[in-house]
Amino acid sequence: MQTERRYRSLLVNPFFLNGLIWLVVLMVYQLGWSRLCPSLSDGMLFFLISTSVLSILSGVWYFQYHTISFLPLKDFSVKAITRCLIVLWILFIIEIAAAGGSPLLAYLGVGPKVLYDEFGLAGVHVIVVNGLSCVAIYTFYAYRSTQDKVVRKRLLYILCATLLPFILMFNRGGTMTILLGMFLILLLSTSSPVKIIWRAVFVGISILFIFGVMGNMRWKAHGSSGNHLEKIILQVGKASPEFQKSSIPKEFFWGYLYIATPLGNVQNTINRVKERESDTQDLQDMMLYEFTPEIITKRIKGEDSKETKKHQAILITQSLNATSVYGRVYKFLGWGGMWAMFAFTMLFILINLNIVPKNSKWFLPVLITIDEIIIMNLFDNMFIFMGMIPQLFIFLLIYFFQRNKIRVN
Repeated sequence: MQTERRYRSLLVNPFFLNGLIWLVVLMVYQLGWSRLCPSLSDGMLFFLISTSVLSILSGVWYFQYHTISFLPLKDFSVKAITRCLIVLWILFIIEIAAAGGSPLLAYLGVGPKVLYDEFGLAGVHVIVVNGLSCVAIYTFYAYRSTQDKVVRKRLLYILCATLLPFILMFNRGGTMTILLGMFLILLLSTSSPVKIIWRAVFVGISILFIFGVMGNMRWKAHGSSGNHLEKIILQVGKASPEFQKSSIPKEFFWGYLYIATPLGNVQNTINRVKERESDTQDLQDMMLYEFTPEIITKRIKGEDSKETKKHQAILITQSLNATSVYGRVYKFLGWGGMWAMFAFTMLFILINLNIVPKNSKWFLPVLITIDEIIIMNLFDNMFIFMGMIPQLFIFLLIYFFQRNKIRVN
């Protein structure tokens, strides 16, 4: 039995989200908890505010003329979902066997030293990460579409089984992405979004604290020692005296650095790069390195090409290397590169929102994946990242193969 809810929410609109999240980043940045982060220039402030306003207005316009609502699945197969999960788990176990353990166990002192950034088999890891993410999103969609207690219980077991590998891999980004996707589905499928948002604020604060604890664990695994790991990150992140003297738990400094330093790296790049005239080759390079998935770029230019290094962002510190979707584009075309990336983002959203009909069972998974990409763009360029962009391709491919079969109510 499916529910008949058809709720709408502006917050799951990727146009609106793109503007909202950058405004949130801007507000967090202004807290000034780290002396590493340079002051934002007038040009950066104008760019962030104007693009955020344009995104929000576009979201409001799209919301008025194109209904995005939660349509419960008409039919889904728990057995099919389970079969997919089993295949992915087999591949994951092969990766664990090849590595001799998992990053989480290594960080806890169990088994050989296996670092997160070194875990996984080439090719296989892309399938495992993106496949599990797809299963998680579709499973939670199915969970919110039925009131059958037995089916919901089985789906919860499946959902836990999709999250466990990310925990074992110590993949905080992957875990966060799935949780974000689940939150957005929940937001779209409830009649009380305000209550969900308030609960999400509490959960979000708790997650930021846990991330701080996990961050200390990763530093310990990389060789840091002693009983004052939190002081190490305060030193590396150059926490401001005001923050150090405050009563705010120091674990939150990790969250601040994750949110603020990508923008700090963009500003630092702008400060350090000398203005010059760009040419056609710069435009071509930007299209190749910033708009094209890495798997294609590497086939054309190679993994360690000089051009790749030439256009890297100038970091405020090597320990904090997240640069957001705007991290490198300034080095290609200056402010023109920044605006080109914003335009590409808007076009990416518009095109992908209109590929799958809104009454298809695959529209919501595609929508949520677009939202995830837009949110995670705060940390890196997800348009080229093979840990996420294949998730969108998977849902689109499944839709094209099944578009004449099953639809939602």
